Amino acid sequence: MNILYVCTGNTCRSAMAECITEYQAKLHNVPVDVSSAGISAFPGQAASENAIKVMSEYGLVLRNHISRQISEKMLSEADLILTMTKAQKGTLISNFPVYKEKIFTLTEYVGDSNDILDPFGSDIIVYRECAMQLTEAVMKLLSKIKEG
Repeated sequence: MNILYVCTGNTCRSAMAECITEYQAKLHNVPVDVSSAGISAFPGQAASENAIKVMSEYGLVLRNHISRQISEKMLSEADLILTMTKAQKGTLISNFPVYKEKIFTLTEYVGDSNDILDPFGSDIIVYRECAMQLTEAVMKLLSKIKEG
């Protein structure tokens, strides 16, 4: 399964979700390909410093992440497109209605309803809260995929 995570700038939430998913999928032997992009990304940007720090606290490396702007090619190649917020989901469906059947918020897809907290510009504590929220959702996602 090819999963595409989408947020705004692809330097915090979707980047961390990609990093966490890659690690947990390998650890739990769940066959997925994961990527991420942003709706309003500046391509070529590094992940935010606090996102890098929090992922390193998890033992994960985000330092090599480079932001990408969402493209129709990415959307067409993805089996599942997971946004961080309902607003991002709405934007994607509005701009790319042909893919609406495979666009969900991450939390919606795993049976929750809250948006993933945007830590951009916040202190490390908010990034940690975001990472915990992402990890919980990713674990539910991988269980759902594994169960078929």
